[in-house]
Amino acid sequence: MSMEDRRRFERVLFETPAKLIDINGEWPTKVIDLSLKGALVEIPVQFECSLGDTCILEIALGTTIVISMGCSIVYQRNNNMGLSCNNVDLESISHLKRIVSLNSNNSLDLLERDLSNLVSDNLS
Repeated sequence: MSMEDRRRFERVLFETPAKLIDINGEWPTKVIDLSLKGALVEIPVQFECSLGDTCILEIALGTTIVISMGCSIVYQRNNNMGLSCNNVDLESISHLKRIVSLNSNNSLDLLERDLSNLVSDNLS
C-alpha cells in the first residue's frame, strides 16, 4: 500500500513561504502542500531534526492572518519533510479548511470526510 493510499486527508498544492519554530530557533521554509492534518515542507538550511521531533509551522496569509500548527516530523526525503499536525487552534483550522476547499479538485464530500476524520482523530 502506497503512502497516497494510506493518506486519510486530501493534500492540495499550496506553495508559500513559512517558518518552522523549534527549541533552537526559527527557520524559514517553504510549504509545498497542505492538508487538514499536516504539510509537506522544504527542510530549512542548517535545520537539524529527527523523526518524531516536534515544531510549530507558521504560515502567514497576508499581514494579519497566521496559521499555526503544532507538528511532529513524520518523514524526510531528499530536501523535504512531512509534518503531521498534533494541534491547531480553531481559527487556524478554519483558514486551513478554506485553503483546502479553494485549492481542491475534488468534491465537498471529500472535505467533509477530512473534517470527520479530523474530529474522530481528536476524540480518540
